[in-house]
This record gives sequence, C-alpha cells and structure tokens, in this order.
Amino acid sequence: MFNIVGWLALDIYLWTVSWCPGVGGLLGLIGFFVGYSISGGMTVAPRDYWRLPDYEVFRKKMRYGNSIAGAVTAISAFVLFVIKTIIES
Repeated sequence: MFNIVGWLALDIYLWTVSWCPGVGGLLGLIGFFVGYSISGGMTVAPRDYWRLPDYEVFRKKMRYGNSIAGAVTAISAFVLFVIKTIIES
C-alpha cells in the first residue's frame, strides 16, 4: 500500500511540473499493477516459493513492478514531450 501511495505522490508532483510527465506517471502506475501481476511468472522461480521466505518473494515481485513502472513512466513522459514539442513547433 505504501508503494502505491508513493507512486501517487510522485505522480502528483509530476503534474506540477508539466502534463507530459503527469500522464507518464499515470501510465507508470498502471504499469506497476501490470508488472506486479505478471511478476510471479517472470521473476520468481517455482522453487522460490518454498525455498525463500514469503517476504523475499514479495520483495522480488515489488522490485519487478517498480522497475516496470519506472521504465513506463520515463519512456511515456519522453514520448509525450517529443510529441508536444513537434506539435508546438
């Protein structure tokens, strides 16, 4: 829950900078949910569920979700900024 609140706080800050990173932050939040939901099959091996403590498996899934969210935020904000710059010139 704290992670989602952190992404929302970052998105609110990005909206104060410009609308391009603000929309990128919203897409990043969606990317976090998608990344977290597919992280079980992407980063966690089946043996990790019985070899590692539950908290370590949870941390692996959170790291994967956060990396997807950060990448989606950065890429989408950059693409929107480029599109905005092309339209305005």
